[in-house]
Amino acid sequence: MAFVVGTVLNLINQPQTLLRFFFFDFPAMERLNIIKTLLTYAVPFLVATYGALTALDLRLIDSQNKPST
Repeated sequence: MAFVVGTVLNLINQPQTLLRFFFFDFPAMERLNIIKTLLTYAVPFLVATYGALTALDLRLIDSQNKPST
């Protein structure tokens, strides 16, 4: 999911450069901001990971608080 969201965000943030790169215009690579690109993929990944870990933590806490029968 982070790959899809990161790709969409990169197309929004750097459309001309990415479209030229996808069509094998490799000099466009010089205009591509690598740090911005990496962060654009990292943020959705980190948000999804944080959400999943938080959900697992809450699930663990709920299972520990249930009374035993």
